Amino acid sequence: MTQRDAAKSYPLLWEGTGGSVTAGETSRMGAIRELEEETGLIAEADELLLLSEQRYSHYFLDYYIWASLEPITPDRLHLQKGEVCGAKLVTVAELDEMNNAGFIVPPVWERFNLHRENINAFIGGLAVK
Repeated sequence: MTQRDAAKSYPLLWEGTGGSVTAGETSRMGAIRELEEETGLIAEADELLLLSEQRYSHYFLDYYIWASLEPITPDRLHLQKGEVCGAKLVTVAELDEMNNAGFIVPPVWERFNLHRENINAFIGGLAVK
């Protein structure tokens, strides 16, 4: 999870990394770029799992999940000034607690719940590997 900068909307609340794509990018390429820009973490295209695609009249939302092949340690993180001011790894139970305390961006929480079953299945699959 990343914590939004104090100057942004939903200041200091937590969310998953995300953003928009630029001309010529696929959504997967945009997800990889946004992850690196906001956190300094580098994912390979084949490491991202597409959870869902949502199409609207003027935009679309593709949701990916990623499991780093390397441990995510503080020295690997390089947070983008003006966008992100904190980062942490959380369990699904901790995410629930954070939301109950009002620390999660509300639209992010709504989208998380749409994908909760797939996220839990993905996490469960990691545990058996």
